[in-house]
Amino acid sequence: MDPTTICCPNLTCPARRQVGKGNIRIHARPAQWWLCIQCPKTFTATKGTAFYRLRTPVDTVILLLTLLDDGWPRPAIV
Repeated sequence: MDPTTICCPNLTCPARRQVGKGNIRIHARPAQWWLCIQCPKTFTATKGTAFYRLRTPVDTVILLLTLLDDGWPRPAIV
């Protein structure tokens, strides 16, 4: 993920909706953690998405949603 394409999700941050201004830095690359320079808060790349705080692998969730969308019954998926 490119830090110039995201903005700070903190509601009280003065740079909340500013994209590409250089206010977001990489905090931890493997875990995709970001750091806002304006309000020293960290956040993940999945903040604000359906995958936020997910403990199941993303591939499993996508497969499950695909099967449900294709009309598979729940007992067959289990």
